[in-house]
Amino acid sequence: MVDPTDRSFLPVAVVAPVVLSVLVFLGSGLATGLNPAESLGALIGQSMGRRYNPLISGALGIVPTLLLLGVLRLLRRFDPTRERARAVSWTGLFVIQAIIVWAALEFWPKFLPDRVYPGFPHGLELVIGPLIFAPVALIVLGPAAWFWGRGRISHGGL
Repeated sequence: MVDPTDRSFLPVAVVAPVVLSVLVFLGSGLATGLNPAESLGALIGQSMGRRYNPLISGALGIVPTLLLLGVLRLLRRFDPTRERARAVSWTGLFVIQAIIVWAALEFWPKFLPDRVYPGFPHGLELVIGPLIFAPVALIVLGPAAWFWGRGRISHGGL
């Protein structure tokens, strides 16, 4: 889907949302007063449940990543050099990860250290961020990266 010479993209695209969600959870635990062992224990305990699971909320970031991969497959037809598709791929991945980090930072510091639900509408950002905000951001920034990549190629390449 992405240029075969850019083999680092697909593994990073699939693993990054989950890893970032876990890192923000652990960092939020430390920032709210938990020691490292308590923060890790809270992560393990929270990962065993269905509600407010940092692994599931991070995995939701794979949905916009799949959308990005589908768009990249279409872009291959219009960019034989794949330089612009590479610009779109990394820009899109960055945007998705930034939104996942934002959503996690909105919820986990309010939830930790007591692990008490802060009330409605908190927790929705863990779903709305990757499923709504990330695709919208891709629609806005994807074309910008496409044209930026084209301009860079015509002025000497990436």
